[in-house]
Amino acid sequence: MSFTRTKSCLKPLLLALLIPSLSLVPTLSIAALESEEEIDLFSLSLEELLQIKVASKKSENFLEAPSVVSVISKDSIKKYGGRNLRDVLDRMVNMQVVGSNLFPHNRLSIRGVIQTHTDNKVLLLLNGHVIRDANQGGINTDIYNLFPIEIIQKIEIIRGPGSILYGTNAFSGVINIITEKDKNSPNEDTNNQLSLAYGSKNTTNNTLSHYQTGEEYNVSISVNQQKTDGQTFRNLNGEFGTSGDYPTDKESLLLLLNGHYKNTSFNALLSDSSQGIVKSLYQFPSTTLDVQRGHLDLGYEYDGIENWVSSSNLTYNFHEVAFEISNTRGTQTDTHDYLWEIKTQGTLNNKMSVIFGITYERLEGTIGNQSDTPTHFNTYRQGGYGQLDWNMAENKKMVMGAQVNKAEFSNEHVSPRFAYIHNLNKNWTGKVLYGEAYRSPFATDLFLNSPSLQGSVDLKAETISTFDFQLSFHKENLFWSNTLYQSEHDDLHQRETIDGTPTFVNKGSITYAGLETELRFNFSDKTELLANASYQKSLDKEGVDNATFQPQSMIKFGLTHELIEGTTFSVHDSYFEAPTTLTDIGLTPSAINETPTDYHLVSLNLVSHLKAFTSNPFWHTSVIKFYLDNVLDESIYYTSINRQNVSSVPHHIGINGHLSFMYLF
Repeated sequence: MSFTRTKSCLKPLLLALLIPSLSLVPTLSIAALESEEEIDLFSLSLEELLQIKVASKKSENFLEAPSVVSVISKDSIKKYGGRNLRDVLDRMVNMQVVGSNLFPHNRLSIRGVIQTHTDNKVLLLLNGHVIRDANQGGINTDIYNLFPIEIIQKIEIIRGPGSILYGTNAFSGVINIITEKDKNSPNEDTNNQLSLAYGSKNTTNNTLSHYQTGEEYNVSISVNQQKTDGQTFRNLNGEFGTSGDYPTDKESLLLLLNGHYKNTSFNALLSDSSQGIVKSLYQFPSTTLDVQRGHLDLGYEYDGIENWVSSSNLTYNFHEVAFEISNTRGTQTDTHDYLWEIKTQGTLNNKMSVIFGITYERLEGTIGNQSDTPTHFNTYRQGGYGQLDWNMAENKKMVMGAQVNKAEFSNEHVSPRFAYIHNLNKNWTGKVLYGEAYRSPFATDLFLNSPSLQGSVDLKAETISTFDFQLSFHKENLFWSNTLYQSEHDDLHQRETIDGTPTFVNKGSITYAGLETELRFNFSDKTELLANASYQKSLDKEGVDNATFQPQSMIKFGLTHELIEGTTFSVHDSYFEAPTTLTDIGLTPSAINETPTDYHLVSLNLVSHLKAFTSNPFWHTSVIKFYLDNVLDESIYYTSINRQNVSSVPHHIGINGHLSFMYLF
């Protein structure tokens, strides 16, 4: 028996707009560079390079932000390469993108906070605006696997709580994907970028982008097409005595728009994707996961009062997902999320500034199995927040704030923040941070009415409280930071059998603690080293050690060197310790696949600017890149976090290479 989703209107629209295009090969660093010209990053100060907005919804130096922050620049993405957003984020400290047989590479694990395969403990932003589905709040496999990294200008990352300003899901981290170009970048008024890529497993990745700016406006449009046959893992074991082939094929079309006109801004994303999966119950034969996504944000900013700015944004997220649960049951969800935010920020005097705002969110749609009666839902959340920044002295800063939130079926909840930042001297900065965050239940948690799983409107929000201590050293050619953290995670959303049906309940708590270190060192104007390492532990209420599935230890480093003028070679190695297995926590899966083990994920990247080899003007803005992934051809599996009767799932394909050509015109 097969299941098909409702006919999509997105694919014809995207196909009509699609033109073969670009695939750039980037990774992690520290500043968004808007030109393809080679720029010496260290000729600029950290203050100029590392202005971020994600921590306080305003531009500030990341060293003085009231959060633990990392930045990935466009230049770094270009140097180290990558196939997708997952490759880029996997290189960051204490982070790993994982997934399941149903949602491949769907979950970004930060600091060990991972209990399920849905990505509902990390908040994704696109140019500062929420990307989120109303069904589970975390079906992001299409973003991690298929978002075109060639159009990314910068990625800002918070490790730790962010609910003070962003509300639900900003639990263990916030990822702000920035595709907007800097208004002050040294670009011409109009430019176009074309990228064409072909790689192993019959992989294509093509992007066409156009950017134009005028006296009172700027606009950017990008269209991306991707397709790959992927690698098929043969003869895997599933539930109910089934076995078969595990696919990793993917296909997507994406349209991205953003821009400004005077004080009005807009951001839009449309995507239609399909990925090969194994059915939700880990039952063979394989099938597909189909995801449609729509995102639209409209904003208006008023700056008529000196030193004060007010803005209003309406953000809409549409999400449709279709997949097979088993060989006899399928499901399709159709959800809509409307978020309205009004905020004001400004200075009280030469030492104090404030930001405050209110939000109202409406979630509605249809969930349920195709063989059951669908469940229609319509619910709301609302909240208010405020934050005070106080520059106590030239080298001392204190930040205090809180968010009050209220969902329809729960009581009010307050999430506070406190930060003390001290510039000990011109090279050393210390931070002492405390913050709380929450994750509200979504439609499936509250309203699902299925024979295999029951929602509950009595479900409370999960909460987390985190202490951070960070010490950073920074000078012209060196940045080094060390962070200690401890978090208490309470009121977990878990499943408990009630009247014969698994039902969502609040149950249990987990303590997390860890150490993170990051290093960036420029040996010369031609050679750069990036490195980070992390160690984390977790303990649940029942005394189970390492109760989550993230590896305890990760060590990652990259080295890039300009071989000759215009040609750069980079190598990157990410070491991941083996994750906790199901048998480690006392479970006995009946279907056994390859055991997850430690592994080194090594990649090589070669970038060559053709202008260095020819006087022909046509080639002066052309770049060729070659990216080689999983150089050691490691066999990489991960613990099955969706179905606990199966031991593991394939996590990464074998060695694969990708050649791309980029042309700026």
